[in-house]
Amino acid sequence: DQSCVPPLLALAGGEGDAAGLARVALALLPDRAADLVLVATLEDESALPGKLAAVNVLTARGCTAATPALAATIARRADAGLVRDCWRALRDLAPGEDAEFARLLDLLPAVTAGTELREAERTLAAVADRFADEAERARLLLATLEQTSGAAKGTAVALVGRFPAAASLAALQAALRDPEEAVRYAAVKALMEWPDDAPAASLLDFARETGNEAHHALALRGYVRLVSLGPQPEAELKPRLAAALAVARRDAEKELITEAATALRVSELKAKGGKPYELVPKGFVKDGLVYIDRDYVFVEVPSVLANADLIKTAMVDRGSTAPDQTTFRISRPATIIVCYDNRARTRPEWLKDWQKLEGSIATTDRACRLDIYVKRFPAGLVEINGNSPVPNVSANHILGVAAAPLP
Repeated sequence: DQSCVPPLLALAGGEGDAAGLARVALALLPDRAADLVLVATLEDESALPGKLAAVNVLTARGCTAATPALAATIARRADAGLVRDCWRALRDLAPGEDAEFARLLDLLPAVTAGTELREAERTLAAVADRFADEAERARLLLATLEQTSGAAKGTAVALVGRFPAAASLAALQAALRDPEEAVRYAAVKALMEWPDDAPAASLLDFARETGNEAHHALALRGYVRLVSLGPQPEAELKPRLAAALAVARRDAEKELITEAATALRVSELKAKGGKPYELVPKGFVKDGLVYIDRDYVFVEVPSVLANADLIKTAMVDRGSTAPDQTTFRISRPATIIVCYDNRARTRPEWLKDWQKLEGSIATTDRACRLDIYVKRFPAGLVEINGNSPVPNVSANHILGVAAAPLP
């Protein structure tokens, strides 16, 4: 019971086999009142080895109730090693709740040491990831950023960037103008991974103006990534990449932009009936979804499709005979892939001049496999016929796009 805690903790704070056994014994104590004794050890005048052992044991016991005491120990800043261990314990123990997350965020502005900042960032990110209310999480992170300065501000910026929210964007863009180099760097890192192109113009302006070559390279790389996100007409992308080329300072940057300009892109994907067919980059992967309207997943996929993008169609469209059931544009010549129900007694007319590859796709739809047909198309509009069912066919085809000829 709890009376065993003090003698075992005295042993656990030492070294050798006896210390290890004592920590195991403390972790396995069934009396939950032992948690109270361990927490009290953090708050009283116990020697440092006992406090370190108590943190270790509280973590092993999964004692979420220790969160306030662990946070208070960090705030007292008595010993760097103890503070580090408390941050690590909180990574596992702190619940993703408003009050506890706010309590931990309040600790950040006082942190100055680089090693502790790294531990704090990992812990705060882990707790934030458990936070159910995304809007409230963004609000708390922004409030922390506003009251943080010095070395900790870069960490606050990084945390805001880890959890992108529309409400956070302006604060991160403002951080690009911060006088502290570390804060500007954190802002660039956050914005270059943004889920859409909203901060693209800010990154390009920053890349144009900064005298820091490392920051310039990161910002430009981020800009190119953002403007290349998602399907879009070539007429929109080309001038955006041309603007990046005008800002590029090194050959490697110019090569990156040229590669982006010549990369295969699929845009203007449409289905005849208006279903939201989905383009999935390198989507032919085990356990990946096959259709937009079924739970079937890939079980076996030939390696030849490893670099192909998947176009998920809808099973409900399997009866379509429209000659333009699926349409999209490709920015350069590419191989178009049709994966067709292998129960077909004959190919539909529109598929007869396509090359059939060896191997087939297996999915959790055990009733059939999907045979693979390929054909090269020039840049421009691609129109794919509806399934045009032939005898024995009841599964809709799916599509793919690959830059290189297959096989």
